[in-house]
Amino acid sequence: MEYRIFKKIYILILILSVSLFFSSCSSHDSEIDEKVYLIKVGSSEVSIIDFENAMEAAKMAYPYNIAHDPQFLRELRLRLINQLSEELIVMERAKELGIVISDEELETLIADFKKDYPEDVFDEMLIESAISYAQWKEKFSRRILIEKTVTADLESSIEISHEEISAYYKEHYEGNETVTQAEKESQVFKRTLIRRLRRDKTELAYKPWIESLKENYNVEVNRDQLEEMGTES
Repeated sequence: MEYRIFKKIYILILILSVSLFFSSCSSHDSEIDEKVYLIKVGSSEVSIIDFENAMEAAKMAYPYNIAHDPQFLRELRLRLINQLSEELIVMERAKELGIVISDEELETLIADFKKDYPEDVFDEMLIESAISYAQWKEKFSRRILIEKTVTADLESSIEISHEEISAYYKEHYEGNETVTQAEKESQVFKRTLIRRLRRDKTELAYKPWIESLKENYNVEVNRDQLEEMGTES
């Protein structure tokens, strides 16, 4: 249960930290066209303003002296480009596989997500992050779509052998006195162990998987705009 709650808090913070990503609102110089893209994969793209908003949100996680260091900003910019490129690739993969999130499914997931929070705490976090519920819902839907695609295209293909289950048990649970023998022999424990093993193997397989997708999807980066942004750091 603790892991479940921690994961939900992490996802909430992640969504709020990039609350302006793909937003149509910006205080940036109006001369920059919101339709000018920085990254494009198929029909999915990130505009200049989208990216700069995401950069500002990312910088907030670091002390002022680090967040304004030119070398750090260059490295952060490249990491963010790679991260957003991967997200666009997965979104295009979702379209190819016909993966969607229905309204009913989304509402069920949101209700499940919010039930571990007092209503006022959830609302206060949205207010403090200057994001409306509609914007949060859109970001949450995007995150769920990405997770659903990874599950369908990658996690479902992960095979687990009895030898791997035994080795995983010995590494993580053998001699662990916090879990009783009766609990270890229960079906719930066995399912949890397999689920965690599958999750760990999925994380290890993610990089090769996304690299293979990169070979099938053309990632376009607007180099002229990127260079111009670099000179403004």
